[in-house]
Amino acid sequence: MAHNIEIEMKLVGWDKKKEKDYLQQFYGQPERSLLSKKELSDFWHYLQSYHQTTQEMKRLGWTENQGREHLELTYNQRSRALLSYEQLQEFQEYLQSQ
Repeated sequence: MAHNIEIEMKLVGWDKKKEKDYLQQFYGQPERSLLSKKELSDFWHYLQSYHQTTQEMKRLGWTENQGREHLELTYNQRSRALLSYEQLQEFQEYLQSQ
């Protein structure tokens, strides 16, 4: 699982700081080694969904600003990294339906 997470982090362009910020916000933990197996799996799925939203935004020709505007209007957040897994999945489904 750790290897898969490393691959996904590279694909989405996350560094250790971004990972730490996300883990702290959503799991209350500063590093992956403190997560349960389920939490690790959830984090991996989150990263996969994050990557998929990037691909969908490219497919639609959306700029970062267009994505940010949608997130602000819909979720009151400026970044996908601030969305819960459920919100990110919802955003992914929205993009796929366009």
